[in-house]
Amino acid sequence: MTDAIDRLAPSEDPGPLDALSMEQLRARRNDLQEAEVTLSYVRRLVQVRLDILLDEREHRAGGAGARDTAALVAQLPKILLEHEPGTARGSFPDVGGLPPAVEEVVAELDAVFDAALAAAADRLAETERRVSSLRRALHASIDAVQEEMLRRYKSGEASVDSLLP
Repeated sequence: MTDAIDRLAPSEDPGPLDALSMEQLRARRNDLQEAEVTLSYVRRLVQVRLDILLDEREHRAGGAGARDTAALVAQLPKILLEHEPGTARGSFPDVGGLPPAVEEVVAELDAVFDAALAAAADRLAETERRVSSLRRALHASIDAVQEEMLRRYKSGEASVDSLLP
């Protein structure tokens, strides 16, 4: 799953930003912003599934067996409202496509044994950390591109007039 997540983030390093044209900077910024929205979406999907898995693990730790689908669905509003303190859960960005590996874990929730449930929760938590790290790196890249563009506008190297038709 890590390889699939890594493919969501732009890998090419454009080199020094001051060597890029304004058109190239804008294109780079747009690519980075698109990748950030995609990673935000994937991160939120992982967080939802992690919340469900952790709740199921807690349910089973209390001596209860696996819940059937109807019982799990009935608990979803409660599960999705509660999460670890300090872990913000944003809304879903508007992006299509679901990571199949994450969907498989959730689809088979009823059949997962307690040990496998804990391992799945650990994998999802690691995935969420990985996606968050990539998003932070993207934010830094987006900020660097924005700063270079702003520097050029302020110094007169670039003009907003060039954007007008």
